[in-house]
Amino acid sequence: MNGPTLAAVMIGRARRFATIGEHLAPIAPALALHGLAIAIELSLKAAILDRGGTDERNRAEIRHNLRHAECVARDYGFQASPALARLASRLTPYYKDYGFHGLAALAPTLLNGELHAMVDTVAVHVDAVRVWMRAARRRR
Repeated sequence: MNGPTLAAVMIGRARRFATIGEHLAPIAPALALHGLAIAIELSLKAAILDRGGTDERNRAEIRHNLRHAECVARDYGFQASPALARLASRLTPYYKDYGFHGLAALAPTLLNGELHAMVDTVAVHVDAVRVWMRAARRRR
């Protein structure tokens, strides 16, 4: 699968994981955080692929490091919102090496309303990546 085709698949999956995070937030915060982290990862990697990056680089270099993915996506021209950049920085230490188990440790420390704000940030971010990718296709 070429970069733009894989990018389109990944952004669709990112949207679904963001929705899963939204639905799980009230009942399973750790699972919600995991869904949100996956949505961020897939959407940033989709942005990279859409502009010529490779899946091999995403897998080998970025892996699950959300902060690094955000920086690489910026190098390819996607500017994440400050809220998304802060969220990626916050989740990375828990997600990049420990996945769900790391995020499960973070979940009980969230303040009231904080998870809801994360859900909103990720939803806006995934939509922004989708719009950015669509605009690039129109220019090609």
